[in-house]
Amino acid sequence: MKNLLTALVLLLALFSCSQKEKPAPKLEKGFELSNAMLKSTTFAKAALSSIEDDYQYTGVLDKSRLHVTLRISPNDPGKIKVGDTVQVISPNHPQQKVNAVIEKTDASAGRPMSLAMARCINPVKVSEPSEALEVRLSRKKETLALALPAKAVIKDKNRYFVVVYKSQTDIRIREIKLLNHNLSTIYIVSGLEKGEMVITNHQLSIYRSLAN
Repeated sequence: MKNLLTALVLLLALFSCSQKEKPAPKLEKGFELSNAMLKSTTFAKAALSSIEDDYQYTGVLDKSRLHVTLRISPNDPGKIKVGDTVQVISPNHPQQKVNAVIEKTDASAGRPMSLAMARCINPVKVSEPSEALEVRLSRKKETLALALPAKAVIKDKNRYFVVVYKSQTDIRIREIKLLNHNLSTIYIVSGLEKGEMVITNHQLSIYRSLAN
């Protein structure tokens, strides 16, 4: 009888302790990765080597239309193509941005600099031959990238990780490479595949537990 009472007391104590224990955090599967179009802009700069008048005049030269010769550094010739629109800016009048269209390129082998010809309208008539102007090329390119919630990403010693959910018994840490990000979304280059699931709830605690 005494042994039976002791067993009942132990069972009651264990039941009380189990009632006081906090429930384990609920594991959420998180968000499915999706493809997102990320737009970026490529810039290339070239210095103006000379400016030639569109027409030859015997009297006062008309500077309203110009031919522009651009010197392009050897590492940038592929960025300038016929038909590209470039923006010509004079340091004397930086607020005046004039568009010019590339009509011809010359990237001959052995040349220290490539050349490009552009037709330019010069409404302010301030450019003079051999004046050094700034020329900007802005070309938008679209990159298909995987997107995931920013809160799912864990930064550890300048490296970025996510916790990948495969099943209740298969949870993994995966390192990812970032392409770009904003406050709510991170775009990645590698580390995940479309359709994989990442954990967005208590992921830091899970990461620390798995990492140790």
